[in-house]
Amino acid sequence: AAIGGDPDSPWRTVLVGGTGAGAKSVYAIDVTNASSFTSDKVLWERTADGDADLGYTIGVPQIGRLRDGRWVSVFGNGFASASGIATLYVVNLSTGALISKISTSVGSPGTPNGLATPRLLVGSDATIQAAYAGDLYGNLWKFNFTTLADVTTPSLALSGAPLFTATNAVNGSGRRQPITVQPQLYPHPQDGYMVVFGTGKIFEDTDGATTDVESLYGIWDKVVSSAVAKTALVEQTLTISNTNFYEVSQNVVDWTTKRGWYLSMNKTSGERLITDPNLF
Repeated sequence: AAIGGDPDSPWRTVLVGGTGAGAKSVYAIDVTNASSFTSDKVLWERTADGDADLGYTIGVPQIGRLRDGRWVSVFGNGFASASGIATLYVVNLSTGALISKISTSVGSPGTPNGLATPRLLVGSDATIQAAYAGDLYGNLWKFNFTTLADVTTPSLALSGAPLFTATNAVNGSGRRQPITVQPQLYPHPQDGYMVVFGTGKIFEDTDGATTDVESLYGIWDKVVSSAVAKTALVEQTLTISNTNFYEVSQNVVDWTTKRGWYLSMNKTSGERLITDPNLF
């Protein structure tokens, strides 16, 4: 990244990381010349001191470029923040200065929420078009980086509503399924993207004993985004063919009326999806 503010600045290699469940902090280090590392290579650190929205940064901060040319780091606020509200951060990659902090307004100290690792959608001009991220309430959020007059202030794409909410009931009621993985994006042949993610968590003391059924989802986000209901998804099912692997049904998705598919992980008690999905 050319982090000096000038597009002609020398390119640098920057490492951005969180401190996991150990502390509420995100940091950036210049690792261009890692063999000659000194303390002045630490570019910045953001902590929860004076910031009630920053939690344990278990997620992975992302790096990208805004339309005005500035390089930024984009990350979810993590879990167990003082405010309990799922929040997206956009900070200057060079200085750590806060450019934008977008609140979903979902969560509270008594019913805590938090935003996991975002997935950046990068356009043909190599700038961030949108970010997708899930929260502990099962909400899949889309943040818009492109349509505002002020390109430095992204916003919720659907005016405060999530793109989708994962629950264990087809009609959208029931238990919310937490999203702690990074959504993955795959081009849809008709337009837009398939947003693929799983649900489940395993970072709190009580998580190991849960037998809740979690799911894998594929949501079609069209070019003009609109909220997706679970009733607009086609259910796929699992069959255990032997002890080594599952077979998945191939129920046809009619894309003229449907917006994706889902698959419930209901063959093994307590199974959950806590790793990012991959396309092979």
